[in-house]
Amino acid sequence: MSPHELCAIVRQVRRPAVLPHSRINRQRVRITLVIIATLIALGLARPASAIETKLPQTPATISADRISYDEDLGIIVASGHVEISQQDRVLLADTVTYNQRTDTVTASGNVSLHEPTGEIIYADYFELTEGLKDGVAQNFRLMMQNKARFASTGARREGGVVTEMANGVYSLCELCKDDPDRAPLWQLKGARIIHNEDEHEVYFEDATLEMFGVPIAYSPYFSAPDPTVKRRSGFLTPTGGNAHQLGQLYQQPYFWAIDDDKDATIAPIFTTQSGQVFYGQYRERWGDAQLSVAGSATQQPALNESGDPKPGVQDRGHFDGSGLINIDDNWRTGFNAVRETDDTYFPRYKLLYSPTTSVLVANAYLEGFFGQSYSGLNTFAFQDVRQQVLIKDLPLVTPAYEYNYVSKPGEYGERWSFDFTPYNIFRASGLNSRRLSQNSQWELPYTSPYGDSLTWTLALQTDLYSTSNNVDANNPSFPVASQAGRAQPQTKLDWRYPWVRHDDVIQEMIEPHFAFIAGPQGNNSVAIPNEDSQDFQFDDQNLYLLNPFPGHDQVDGGERVMYGVTLGAYGDKGGSTTLFVGQEYQFHRSAVFTNATGNPDTGLQDNLSDYVGRVQIKPISFVDLSYRFRLDHEDLALRYGAIDASVSFPLVTLYTSYINTAQNVPGTGVTPVNQITVGGTTHFANHWTFGGSLLRDLVSGDFRYQQFNATYDDECFTLIATVTRNFTTNRDISPGNSFIFQVVFKGLGEVRAGGSL
Repeated sequence: MSPHELCAIVRQVRRPAVLPHSRINRQRVRITLVIIATLIALGLARPASAIETKLPQTPATISADRISYDEDLGIIVASGHVEISQQDRVLLADTVTYNQRTDTVTASGNVSLHEPTGEIIYADYFELTEGLKDGVAQNFRLMMQNKARFASTGARREGGVVTEMANGVYSLCELCKDDPDRAPLWQLKGARIIHNEDEHEVYFEDATLEMFGVPIAYSPYFSAPDPTVKRRSGFLTPTGGNAHQLGQLYQQPYFWAIDDDKDATIAPIFTTQSGQVFYGQYRERWGDAQLSVAGSATQQPALNESGDPKPGVQDRGHFDGSGLINIDDNWRTGFNAVRETDDTYFPRYKLLYSPTTSVLVANAYLEGFFGQSYSGLNTFAFQDVRQQVLIKDLPLVTPAYEYNYVSKPGEYGERWSFDFTPYNIFRASGLNSRRLSQNSQWELPYTSPYGDSLTWTLALQTDLYSTSNNVDANNPSFPVASQAGRAQPQTKLDWRYPWVRHDDVIQEMIEPHFAFIAGPQGNNSVAIPNEDSQDFQFDDQNLYLLNPFPGHDQVDGGERVMYGVTLGAYGDKGGSTTLFVGQEYQFHRSAVFTNATGNPDTGLQDNLSDYVGRVQIKPISFVDLSYRFRLDHEDLALRYGAIDASVSFPLVTLYTSYINTAQNVPGTGVTPVNQITVGGTTHFANHWTFGGSLLRDLVSGDFRYQQFNATYDDECFTLIATVTRNFTTNRDISPGNSFIFQVVFKGLGEVRAGGSL
C-alpha cells in the first residue's frame, strides 16, 4: 500500500466523519490571505466563526471554527472542526497548523486523511508536506476500500506512493464490538511493513501470522499484492495430502498474468506412487470473444480390464475447454469440450475435474438469433465413461442443423411455427444415418364468454432418412431398407374449463382438461432408426403433446383422447396444494411404439394408458413437496415415481429426492432404477454451516455416496472441511474415504489439503 493509502485508513471515530454540520448553520466568510494580513495590520484580527480561507500560494481550502494567522512566521493555525482540501485530498482534525514557508501541515486530535482513491488514514498526530503526500504519523491506522486494515505505532510516507510502518499489523477482520482490545480472528504482524502503491505490493519483514492472538506461522520475509490487486503473476497456495491410489501428493500452481486480457496457470501434481501429472490452463478475452482451455497428461504402468498390471505404460490425461466469439448482434460461434483418456482418470485425480454426468460432450456451434427465429449449426461427439459402453458404438453428429420460427399472433390470436432439423450421424461401427425433417404447426385459441378455452391445432411432420448398416432390432440378421420417409399430419382439439370458488381464506379450483388428437398410425417403420427418442418417460408433462417422444425419430399416431383434472387449493397467505391425474385412450395402439424404446413397459403399451399425475404441496413458504407418479391402469402398481421435497426452518434446511423407474442403459438394456438421496444443512451457530448428503441404491441395498461438510465464513476468514465416502469399484478405483480441508485468509491467500482416510 502507498503511504497515502496507509494514511487514509486508521481513524477511531470519536466524532462523525461528516463534521461540518456545526458549521453549516453558521455564517461562512471566504477571505484571502491578503485580507487576513490587512486585518492583522489594522489590529482587527480576531477569531472568526466558521471561516474558510483560500490560500493563493497553495491550492488548498481551509475551513474551521477559528483561524489565526501569524504574518511574521507565515503560520496559520486552524482549530475546531478543521477541514483542509488540497489536490482531491481532504484532511480532518481538531487542530491544524500550516507553515506557509515550509509548506508543512501538522494535525492533531481526531486526525483523518481521505484519499481520492477511497482509502482513509487515521492518526493521533500527522505531519504532512508536499501537498499532503509526504509525512509522518503516530498511532497510524489505514482502512482500504475493501475494509482491509493496517495499523502501526508510527508510519512514514513518501511521495504519496510508499508508506513504511513500524511494528505494523494487517487484517481484514473486524474487531469485537464488546471487546475492541481482543485480538481479531487472524492478523499478520510485521516488524516493518512497506506498502508501495505504484507496485500494489505489501512487504513484510519478520512476519508472523496469528489466529486469536496465537502465532501459527513465521517468515523472515513475506510479500503479497495489496487488496486492490485482482490478478498478478506468482505462486499460488499449494495443495497437499494423500490418496489411496496416489500415495502422498503435492500440487504447486503458478499463475502467470500474461496481460490484462490473458493468463495461464501451471499446476503440476507430484505423487509418491503414481508419478507426476502435468496440468495447465490458458484463458483469454479479446473484443467480443473469450477462450479457456485446460488439460493434463501423465504416464502410468498399464492395467488390464481387471485393474491388474500388464507390460508397458499407459498415456493418460484430459482436456477441458470452451470458447465463444460474438460475431455481431445476431451471430455467435463457440465450442465446449470435455474428454478423458479412460473412464477412471477423473475419479483417480479428483483435483483436476469432477464431472456431474457419465457422458462427456464435445460440441462446436454457430448460432443466429433474429427476432422470431433461431438458427443453429452444431457438431457433437460423446464419450460415455460407463464401463459397459463401447466407444465404437457412440455416435458422432456432424452436422446437426436447427431452424425455428414462431410467428407473431394474428388478428384472432392465431400463430404458426416452423422447425427444420436435418442431421448426419456417423459411427465407427454400426448404424449410420442421415435425416431431413420439418415440423409445421398452426394453432388458433378461443376463449368463450363462459371462461372455457379451446385451442385448435394443425400440424405436419415430414421426415426423409438415408441409412447404412441398419437392421431390425427384433431380428438383427435381417437388413432393412436404406431409404425411408414419412408424412405425419395431425390435428388436435384441446379444451379446458377452470371452475373457481372463494371461501374466507381459501380459493378452490377444479379444472377438467380434455384433448383429442387424430392422425395416421403405423409411421414408425423399422427402416426408420431411433436415435433421439430412446430415453422416453410417459408422465404428466407429455400427456397432452402431439408427440410425447423427446425427439423426432419416433411419433405417436392414430386417434387418441386424453383427459385429466386438476384440483387446487390456494390460501390467502401464499400456501397452495394441487393435484393432477390424467390418462390417455388410444383407439388403435401400434406395437411399434413400444418396441422403439426397447422398454416393454412404457405405460402406453395398451389402448388404455397408465395413470399419470403430480402432487405439489406448498402449505407455507418454507415447505415444498413435489411428487410425480405413473400407476398401472389395471392394479394401480407404481411404475414410476419421483419425489423432491425440502423443508427450510430458520436454522435447518432438509431435502430429499427419490426416483423409482426403469432406464434404458447403453450396453445393459432396460435397468431398474430405485434410489433415494437425503441431505440437509444447518446454521445453528453464527458463521457456521454444517451439511451432509447420502445416496442409497434401493435395488442393491447399498450406499453409493456419502458426504459431510462444515463451513465457517465471516468477513475475513473461510474454513471448509469436507469428508466423502465413495463406494465405486472400477479397475484402479476402489471404495474409500477422502477429505478436503481448505482455509482461506481473505485478502491474503488460502491453504488446501486433502487425502484419504
